Amino acid sequence: MLCISALLALVGSCFAEPVRIVAYGDSLTYGWIPNANPPSTRYGLEDRWPGALQKELGNNYQVIEEGLDGRTTDARDPGSPISGAQLDGSAYLQACLASHLPVDLVVIMLGSNDLKPVFNRTPLRIAIGAAQLIDLVNTLNGGVGTSYKNPKVLLICPPALDPKIEKGPTASSPLRSSRQNGRRRIPECGIGCFNRWSRWFTTYVRSAEKSSTL
Repeated sequence: MLCISALLALVGSCFAEPVRIVAYGDSLTYGWIPNANPPSTRYGLEDRWPGALQKELGNNYQVIEEGLDGRTTDARDPGSPISGAQLDGSAYLQACLASHLPVDLVVIMLGSNDLKPVFNRTPLRIAIGAAQLIDLVNTLNGGVGTSYKNPKVLLICPPALDPKIEKGPTASSPLRSSRQNGRRRIPECGIGCFNRWSRWFTTYVRSAEKSSTL
């Protein structure tokens, strides 16, 4: 409950009707079904976390899915099958949000793909990548030709990896350290953060709206 109270103090008002929430993430947000031999497909709407959140919050909220398999905080993947902004979350974020304005809250859950060996990233560098995304939201300034206020930001640490991966030689230490570095960066950025999945997320969104702090 203390975590929720702290988050409520960080959120200000830029109300749209209904309350509009953009879920910006990677395959965890897209709902990609794990497959040892890709390609694969995605889970159904209500099985993906943005869809489950929409169902829980109800009709006074609109949760907009913006998930992409392989998306990073701000790294370009040399193996990307798409061009343009590619898999770089920072390259697409402002255009994404501008296309959805007005937006009250953007929920960012990225960083897992930054752990790929090809990027050779330190935990601190991943945390800095997440902080850069927050800066991009805070400097959206109405997008293209509009006067809407910047959305508020909720940064979510991705859920824990499978224990077999967590204990592996390449992922375990960076993953734990990146979470620690991410938590250190939160006070600097002035945003809300959850480092685990729980029912308190929907409580946070609802309570913030009712208290006119979203």
